[in-house]
Amino acid sequence: MDVLWYITQIAFFSVIFRYTSLLGGWNYNQVIIFMGSIFFIDALHMTIFSNNIWWLPVYINKGELDYYLIRPISSLFFLTLRDFAANSFMNLILSFSFLIWSIYNYEQTIELQNLFVYSILLVSGFLIFSILSILFTIPVFWTHSGKGFKDIFSSLQRFGNQPHQIYTGFVKKLLLSVLPFSLIASVPVSVLFDGWTMKIVGCYIVCLFFLITILLIVWKLGLKTYSSASS
Repeated sequence: MDVLWYITQIAFFSVIFRYTSLLGGWNYNQVIIFMGSIFFIDALHMTIFSNNIWWLPVYINKGELDYYLIRPISSLFFLTLRDFAANSFMNLILSFSFLIWSIYNYEQTIELQNLFVYSILLVSGFLIFSILSILFTIPVFWTHSGKGFKDIFSSLQRFGNQPHQIYTGFVKKLLLSVLPFSLIASVPVSVLFDGWTMKIVGCYIVCLFFLITILLIVWKLGLKTYSSASS
């Protein structure tokens, strides 16, 4: 299913580039690197976090968080990293191979410094993506249904699956700040081609610090409303 998704996304942009040479200032090969980055982050998330996040609403609604809350470790850390999805590991290998291939076949020389910063920001983008996914799941403490918020997350995620240069005005600012979906892959890829600045790195540091703080606060608030199976 994921391979079909990869093919569909590549075909989508291939059709667009039949009618234009640039999309948001990027050519076809640059967009392919962007898509490889998206594929890799998605596969990494599916391998590490996705299964754990999927089970979280079930544990909350059935009052089965007790097992995790009594452990001498952060319950949020335990819940989100307990299971490793081995069935997604092949996706991780395929997406990473595609990403390396797309960078290797890029027609222009990429500076090693830009490649290093891109790698760091891509990992940061993966963390941003995973934290946002958890944040859109936690409201199940109050709603008892995670589906509505997952649909919202999936809809917003589609904005991040496009180069951020195609957006303008309020939408662009929103995706680079309040709902930082463009920081997940689009900005790291732009660093690969255009270079980096301390302002960009600082934005990622502030964004991660802010999101982690919000995540911890919302998680603690959710636990206060949680009723265990023995309540």
